[in-house]
Amino acid sequence: MAVAVMKNDAATRGKNRGRAMRRMASLACAAAVLALTGCGSAPPKDPLADVTWSYATDAVMFEITADPGLNQYDGQSHTLLLGVYETGDAQAFRNLSADPNALAETMATGKVPQTFSQFSRYVVAPGQHSYLILDRAQSTRSIGLVAGYAQFGVANAARQFDVPVVTKTSGFIFRTHTKLPGPLVVRLNLGAQGILNAEVQPGGPDAATLQRAQQLEGGGKEIRLSDKPAGQDGSGATTGVVGAASSQDTPLRKLSN
Repeated sequence: MAVAVMKNDAATRGKNRGRAMRRMASLACAAAVLALTGCGSAPPKDPLADVTWSYATDAVMFEITADPGLNQYDGQSHTLLLGVYETGDAQAFRNLSADPNALAETMATGKVPQTFSQFSRYVVAPGQHSYLILDRAQSTRSIGLVAGYAQFGVANAARQFDVPVVTKTSGFIFRTHTKLPGPLVVRLNLGAQGILNAEVQPGGPDAATLQRAQQLEGGGKEIRLSDKPAGQDGSGATTGVVGAASSQDTPLRKLSN
């Protein structure tokens, strides 16, 4: 009987070892498959990798509406410096705006890191209502905007926008679809102490209105808009209506860098 028990124990241990070895082999195979899968998988492709980020004229537009009490301190309104930062790397502007002192220095000096393809500064007056029209620099994918309020802070003074991408379809039988950078149009409301809102719009002024744009000294164009209240027929509204400049109107002014 003792011999039979020992034989049974040995057989049981042998079976257990066999099962354990088979489990280990299965786990090893699974790990090898996962390793091969991980090595063979490519990183996700940038959906905009095929876009050619080319230079374009009049491709960046800001409809600027400034509060009459713009940049108010000591009980008075003041002009404001508006900075437009163009870059091919959206992270470049995020990094810059993460350091308020460095951001303020670029506004004061007009000097930006080489990661920016173009930087422009314009003086906005209280009560201003204009379209500011800029060319889009080569390789620009992201545009940052900074309003230089006296009470300066990134939260109330900085915004960032991606350059829109549009799809152009060509061909009749064999149709091709090409992704291209499109125009960026932003409606910007500047309050007394900060940016009230900055909303991307689906389109800008019509062709007839664009023809009335005036070239600004140093670069950029401006379309002066009427600040008259809208009439009963909708005429004279302040959303894209070109008005005659009065003697009190102050045009946008570009600062050299």
